[in-house]
Amino acid sequence: MEGKSGAMKEDPFSPKSFKQTDRLCTEIDGKTALYCLIGSPVGHSASPQMYNEAFRRWGIHAVYLAFDIQEDQIAEAISAVRLLGIQGMNVTMPCKTEILPYLDDLSMEARLCGAVNTVVKEGERLKGYMTDGVGFAKNLLVHGCSIRDKKVTLCGSGGAGRAIQMQLVKEGARALSIFKRKNHTFAAQEKFAAQMHSLASSCRIQVFDLADQELFQKEVKDSDLLVNATNVGMAPKVEESILLEDACFHK
Repeated sequence: MEGKSGAMKEDPFSPKSFKQTDRLCTEIDGKTALYCLIGSPVGHSASPQMYNEAFRRWGIHAVYLAFDIQEDQIAEAISAVRLLGIQGMNVTMPCKTEILPYLDDLSMEARLCGAVNTVVKEGERLKGYMTDGVGFAKNLLVHGCSIRDKKVTLCGSGGAGRAIQMQLVKEGARALSIFKRKNHTFAAQEKFAAQMHSLASSCRIQVFDLADQELFQKEVKDSDLLVNATNVGMAPKVEESILLEDACFHK
């Protein structure tokens, strides 16, 4: 973008721009609203930087912080949210499913997925929403990728994984191959897949054991899109990959 002088202006929403404003972005007083992220780990999250910059630019008198909360601390965390008047929060692993019993209401998507990534204070009630699926689909569109008539291989079946599965079906995916560890939640994933198939019978949905790497590589090679909805590749596992080799990629 060029200014009046002909010089290139820096994109105000570039990562460099956000780093330059990495600070609390409002005068804090007794009326400052508080929003937060809970989960673990959260030290690597860009959410505080992103939200605080948005608050500053839009003139919203609020701050956003990140709190490292483990699964066994959720009850105390929600009590603190209610007591301190926190206006809303984002929820990340490992709290997305465990938080459900402590909320007053759930959106349809959150109820179907059995997980929450956003909590909004509505009056005195806390309502949970699941926006991972919609956000995933919108991000694909921004990058010029449509889901319709595509074959997708997806790894993971946690809260985000189920939300993305549901959105893939709603957006018209042709086929969906889901890989996860064959543990105590495998049957629950099969049941969820059957529910999704009842919503859109035109989408072929199959659930496989992630331990079968030969089948996994084959399905990835036959797919238009690979989605990693596991925690592999996230801090502190940034050097790990769900793929043992990259020969399955088309290019």
